[in-house]
Amino acid sequence: MSKQDKHHERTSISKPSDKLSEIEAVMQSRRTTQDADEEAISAIIEYIEEKIYPFIFNKNGFQTIEKLYCKFELADIFEAIDTSATKYLRYNGDDELEKDSVETFVKRIGGIANLMNRPPVDQKIAYVKGICRNRFDYWNERNGTAILKDYVESLRCCNYSEDGIIQDFDEEVIPETKTARNWSQWRNLIEGWTEQLYARSKEQQSVYQDQLEDTGDEVFVENDQYIEEKRKGGANSYQAYKPLRDMVEALCQNELEQAAYSSANQLCNAVASIIEEEHLELLSVFQPYQNYKREGTDWRKPTFYGWINAHYKASKY
Repeated sequence: MSKQDKHHERTSISKPSDKLSEIEAVMQSRRTTQDADEEAISAIIEYIEEKIYPFIFNKNGFQTIEKLYCKFELADIFEAIDTSATKYLRYNGDDELEKDSVETFVKRIGGIANLMNRPPVDQKIAYVKGICRNRFDYWNERNGTAILKDYVESLRCCNYSEDGIIQDFDEEVIPETKTARNWSQWRNLIEGWTEQLYARSKEQQSVYQDQLEDTGDEVFVENDQYIEEKRKGGANSYQAYKPLRDMVEALCQNELEQAAYSSANQLCNAVASIIEEEHLELLSVFQPYQNYKREGTDWRKPTFYGWINAHYKASKY
């Protein structure tokens, strides 16, 4: 970032909807895609520079916006700019923008835009991880992600709706995370809640089954054979999923050697996170993951979890 004259009055801020309409009109009127793209990128930069005056973009800044434009929708970029500005821009005692806050504001735009495209529950998980990274001297990203996903799974086992899970994060997880002193205290708290929820879920299932047996109704349970049938995923899925299964096997062996996992769910969440972060191409043919991208469903169950569970059980013998 470079600086212009400090004594210039702050420029008025354009509304993102107005700016977005202008860009879309330009893109529709241009026949040359490159011209339209350059116009859109220039307009995004202009919108940002209005917020950070007297700072302006240098060459590296322009390249940053180019990457954002290639990756995200215009509407998401403008919304992310506004969110980042509100959250990170800071002024000193002379009512001048602080340079560090400007750099942080620009760096965070991409992350915010990316987060906006995730399901709401995943957004809450990411928010909690951000709090942990900022508060704790030590933070294990991989294990922390697995712990939070396992907690979400335990809530679902207790029939929490998506809205209920979000409310639980807002009222329980986030406040407790903000007061936790360190990684160990936070981990013990969340894992303790998770165990309680799984225990409650088993209790509920047991009571429900007893009630059905008392009434003489037939009880349908998803036994191993039924889960195995659901796991097949069609005639061609075995070969298509083989590279993913092989990676799952290798990662399970590695994780089980390096860390102590208290449940197959926890191992499943850890391996799933690694694959999403480092081997995403393997999920391109995995139908449950494609359904998750379209509908926000849990892509790990039953198929992916079934593979993990088999390795977890084998490790106990």
